[in-house]
Amino acid sequence: MHPHEVLGVGPDASPSEVTDAFRRFALRNHPDRGGDPGHFQAGVEAYRRLAGRHRAPANVTFHRRHRAGIPSLVRAAVRRIRP
Repeated sequence: MHPHEVLGVGPDASPSEVTDAFRRFALRNHPDRGGDPGHFQAGVEAYRRLAGRHRAPANVTFHRRHRAGIPSLVRAAVRRIRP
């Protein structure tokens, strides 16, 4: 597949449009979010080819938000109730 097709941009796309398309692609296809690792790697390579090596991301990582567990929620509630 051609890099433009992978990211969904036209051949006349500006560098900022390519970057925005890669960000959208990464949000949809990152393996941490349930995407296929091979397809995601194809998107990273397409971005590297379109944006140039100096702008290519070395590592793309999504950090998940920490969700408080029940024990910590109970402790926080007790702290609010007690004077």
